[in-house]
Amino acid sequence: MSRAGALMRLCRPANGLITMLSVAVAARLTGPVGDWMPVLLAALAAFLIAGAANTLNDIIDLPIDRVNRPDRPLPAGQLSLPTARVFSLVAYLGGIALSFAVSRPLGWMATFFAGLTALYSLFLKKTALWGNLVVSLSTAAVFVFGGLALGRPEKTLWPAIFAFFMHLAREIIKDMEDVRGDALAGAQTLPIRFGMKSAARFTIAALIIMMGLTLLPYLNGVYGRAYLTTLLVGVFPVLIFIAVTLGRQGENADFSRLSNLLKVDMLVGLLAIFLG
Repeated sequence: MSRAGALMRLCRPANGLITMLSVAVAARLTGPVGDWMPVLLAALAAFLIAGAANTLNDIIDLPIDRVNRPDRPLPAGQLSLPTARVFSLVAYLGGIALSFAVSRPLGWMATFFAGLTALYSLFLKKTALWGNLVVSLSTAAVFVFGGLALGRPEKTLWPAIFAFFMHLAREIIKDMEDVRGDALAGAQTLPIRFGMKSAARFTIAALIIMMGLTLLPYLNGVYGRAYLTTLLVGVFPVLIFIAVTLGRQGENADFSRLSNLLKVDMLVGLLAIFLG
């Protein structure tokens, strides 16, 4: 694999695409967009910051990934650590610079979350729940980021709340998937510290809370029937399947599959909000 291809894998392009799409959808939800250039710059900035955070995470997690994900670019030897470090720093700075080019508030928000994601990789990832909360907050903030690019962040709070709970559930599922490698590295994630059953129950609770919250904008008249229909047909069945699977199979569940299902369901959720 080429160096460029390895760097792109470090960025996790699927996640980056969801990030950019979330920024664009959030901006559109705030009202008519006369000038898309600030939105495009904000989307690219969010992609760069997310890519930088993912790269730094892979750098810190190299010992763990040698067990959990030996096919990743760094443990597979497709990319050197110095190259990854330089790329992460350049991507962070590029994302912050693009954000300041849009507006000062957006730049300061980008700076804050760049620091927060770095703090996560360096200190919080191996802790029980705190790391999950930081990642969920950072991904939820992408929606506010899109609204702030146009100076209208207050209209993106509902999507941000939904994204927080969706990512919180997915982060815990990923911790359950990685429990063997995390334990070898001395991490104290939720499933390691409190057990797989407790982690499964917490995830199910997060999904149930999220499903309840997603109904509120419809009941309050914020979103319409198209939003509700997409939720009931496209989003809820997946969430219910994941919750039931975790409840029945526990530590024997296919966590990789459940995580990927949640990722796809995020796109369906974006569609529901856009149609709403």
